[in-house]
Amino acid sequence: MQKAGTYRWGENVTASVTLSEKTAQYTYRFVGFETDSRLTFRNGTSKTTNPVTFVMPEENVTLKACSASQTNEYTVTVEHYYMDTSGNYPDKPSVAESLTPYYGETLVHKNLAREIKGLSFNENKTIQENGNRTQTQVKGNTTVRLYYDRTVCTVTYDYRTNGGTSADKETVKTTVRMPTFPLQHTKTAGNMPDGIQKVIQKQDLPGTPSPETSHSMPCTARTSP
Repeated sequence: MQKAGTYRWGENVTASVTLSEKTAQYTYRFVGFETDSRLTFRNGTSKTTNPVTFVMPEENVTLKACSASQTNEYTVTVEHYYMDTSGNYPDKPSVAESLTPYYGETLVHKNLAREIKGLSFNENKTIQENGNRTQTQVKGNTTVRLYYDRTVCTVTYDYRTNGGTSADKETVKTTVRMPTFPLQHTKTAGNMPDGIQKVIQKQDLPGTPSPETSHSMPCTARTSP
């Protein structure tokens, strides 16, 4: 604010103020001057203008500059990384979105996670990739990275050939990540239902010419009755 001084009665006095318009937390806006004195303003100015010009009265004058503050908003980019069918995370986010919280707000990472069919939020990986933090306090523009694992499941299909018994059963198991894609059909066994696409490494047991076989298939395979 302009320095105080001594003025004669009837003299024009011009006062102005300089605000620190912005800090990390707040943005300030000048709203006017307050005074207990009854002033006559000049040059089209008023209490709400900066600068302000008034006629010096027959008394001491105290001016108080007033401002309004607003909490600053910042941009937080939330990046979502979806594991692929090979169990790897992509280098670039699968999806990204922007939030505009206020300075000082705390964002808990797990509360930002999405619910996606076939994927589950990996909190440990997310903590690791965000500086071993479970939350972020907003003090400026920043990025939060969230990681998701692909659901893993195992489906086993049992079938019988040529009257085999359960004691003769051979089991082939395959673990797949959802969703799966059809495998190349390279070989089929007798009486195997349509839709099973897997090479069977069949080993006949001694004395059991017609074994019963158990076979795994992807979760998305369709079988015939």
